[in-house]
Amino acid sequence: MKDRLSTNLVKALVITGPTATGKTTLALKLAKLFPADLISADSRQVYTSLNLIPGKDIPSSFHKKNSSITLNQSPIPIYTNNKTSIYGYDLVDPNQPWNLNFFHQFAWKVIIYVSQQKRLPIIVGGTGLYIDTLFNPTPNTQVPPNPILRARLEKLSINKLQNKLLNLSPEKFNSLNHSDQHNPRRLIRAIEILSSSVIHPKSNHSSPQLDCLKIALTAPLSTLEKNITKRVKQRLNSDYLNELNILKSLDPDLKLPASSALGYQILSDFHQKKITRQQATTLWVNQELNYAKRQLTWLRAQSNYHWIDISPKNHAKQVVDLVTRWYSETNHDRYTQPQN
Repeated sequence: MKDRLSTNLVKALVITGPTATGKTTLALKLAKLFPADLISADSRQVYTSLNLIPGKDIPSSFHKKNSSITLNQSPIPIYTNNKTSIYGYDLVDPNQPWNLNFFHQFAWKVIIYVSQQKRLPIIVGGTGLYIDTLFNPTPNTQVPPNPILRARLEKLSINKLQNKLLNLSPEKFNSLNHSDQHNPRRLIRAIEILSSSVIHPKSNHSSPQLDCLKIALTAPLSTLEKNITKRVKQRLNSDYLNELNILKSLDPDLKLPASSALGYQILSDFHQKKITRQQATTLWVNQELNYAKRQLTWLRAQSNYHWIDISPKNHAKQVVDLVTRWYSETNHDRYTQPQN
């Protein structure tokens, strides 16, 4: 297909949607039709050695190597089959910090590099704030740590931290996923940002503008529940123990952000026989389904997304046709709206 990357705009494709809608699988199919590379926008897939539970979909034909791009003076790793590369996996160790600002720096470096190679960046993932920051850089990432406030907040219980954040901003609290609502680090940082008296200057962000097609995959809740249940059962039957042991060797109490991926605490309780297999399955499916509902709620409040229902067997063809038309056009301003 003829390359039509604009000299004034950087073309980029976004594929997002709730968990268990096949985002990465679809992106890899598109990468066979277009000269493209994938950029993961998932806050739990950045950690090394943690592959199964965060759902890193790495085809068996792909191998890991370092790219020629650096972040903080270290090469950014990729998984590649020498035709298509996946960026955004294995960026930091599970006990190392990672945040929205780091993702913003990383993603823009990769987007610019990939487009310079006359390839299409496909941003794929379900962490809505990661995708949003590429279009709407937030000043929140500029709020510096407040050691005095942190020391005071660290003495509070989870319940008190939750209530404090709810009092400051119910919207912010409700935007957090279940894990983050029970993660003291996430709660403290949110309170810290909302309590900041810093007056932020307007962003002087000078990254190129994106000519972006944004696709949101969706499905009836019954379909999502079926897909989630199948995946949970596969993971419970998998060789998860090595991954769990690696994580617990670094974080015995499972309190680090890397440990907040849905499933680790349940697997730990199941392995220690604190809960039965059926209890583990039910708990995990319910957590994932509630997370999917929150993802959908967030996405429906966004604009300029083409919504694609994955239930029809021809949904992949719908996406291919849509991307093909957009890829060959200079401008596009028509968007579909989500179906209720």
